[in-house]
Amino acid sequence: MNKAKLESQKDLEDIFTALNRQIYSYVFLRTGYSKEIAEDLTQEVFLRVWEKRKGFNSKRGNIKTWVYRIARNLVIDEYRKKKDILNLNNYEGEGRGIEEETMINEMQSYVLKKLTKLTDSEQELISLYYIEELEVKEVAEIVNKSYDATKMAINRALHKLKDLCNE
Repeated sequence: MNKAKLESQKDLEDIFTALNRQIYSYVFLRTGYSKEIAEDLTQEVFLRVWEKRKGFNSKRGNIKTWVYRIARNLVIDEYRKKKDILNLNNYEGEGRGIEEETMINEMQSYVLKKLTKLTDSEQELISLYYIEELEVKEVAEIVNKSYDATKMAINRALHKLKDLCNE
């Protein structure tokens, strides 16, 4: 996504088309797998993008990381409002029948359960880098840390997750 401006409704539509699924996925994971909350917050993200479009500065970052930062801030605000609803440790899986489970789904479920044992910031780093497939530079912009600190934090979180999975 290489948009450097957000001036028209067409620009917003292009950004929405390019990022809607990614932002929804990020919010869904960060809100404890709540479809309703994720849908509401994703909609709010793009409303805020439009409302704050004049505050976007392409010299300070790209649109993608700016949109993710808005999503991150909304998730944090929602978490503060409803701590008990958004506790990621409440994940209990999808409830599929044994016949429907494949080895891949079992492994994904296992890793997601282990992921909930990480701190919120570690979960966020893993989510942004490995699930959303953002670059370290983009993750650093979103979490407002240096490139090196972010890269080190991602590696530490991954090693911690691996240790949890190998228990």
